[in-house]
Amino acid sequence: MIRDYVKQETLDPLRGVGRWLAWGIIGAVALIFGAVVGLIGLLRLLQAEIFSQPNGFTWIPYLIVVVTGVAMIWLSLTRIQRPSLHRES
Repeated sequence: MIRDYVKQETLDPLRGVGRWLAWGIIGAVALIFGAVVGLIGLLRLLQAEIFSQPNGFTWIPYLIVVVTGVAMIWLSLTRIQRPSLHRES
C-alpha cells in the first residue's frame, strides 16, 4: 500500500511534468521556426515588391520586420497567464 501511495504521489506527477515539458518544447520550437520563416518572408516581400527601387530607403524593410518581430514578442509575453504547473481549482 505504501509503494502504491509513493508511486501515485511522486512518479505519476513527474511523468505528467515530463510530458508537459516535452510538448511545450516542441510547440515553442515550432512557433519560433514559423515566426522566423514568416519574418524572412515578410522581409523578402517588402524588398521585392515595395522597396525595389535603388533609392536611399533600403533600410526600411529591415525596420518594419524588426518592429513586427518586437510586436510579436510583446504580444506573446502579454498572453502568458499560468506562472506554475499547479492547477488552481
